[in-house]
Amino acid sequence: MLLYNSFASTIRSIIFDSSILYFKDAVLFGSNQTSFMYLNIILIGLIAVLCSLEIITFLIFVMNKIAGTKKNLNFTMLCLFMVIVLIVDELIYLKSSVFLVLLYSSLVFSVGYYWINLRRGKYSGVLILLLSSSILSISCLNFFN
Repeated sequence: MLLYNSFASTIRSIIFDSSILYFKDAVLFGSNQTSFMYLNIILIGLIAVLCSLEIITFLIFVMNKIAGTKKNLNFTMLCLFMVIVLIVDELIYLKSSVFLVLLYSSLVFSVGYYWINLRRGKYSGVLILLLSSSILSISCLNFFN
């Protein structure tokens, strides 16, 4: 919850406190300032997704050691609990939108499930991680802009 709130607040601050107009021109390569800010936003999304994955992996590891139940059941319970907590937090404080909360949680938990259970190749996990973090960053950028 803290990672999502900090991610959304950081993107909102970048959009509202900056004098850069992000979607002003429809060019492939913008100015240096705009390009570096796009890179910055994507890196912030990558860090948020990576930290969320680390927390999920740690919690699943602890739940498996303590409860001793199946790994998929613990993952599902953690996913449902976190989605409910994030949606309730969003409905109470109205920081962004419920759609962004669902997008964030679905991307993080689907990448987490892939990372824990299905990852076989060297580069497939990294590619999915980068793709999901860029989708999340661009969606937040579009929402707050």
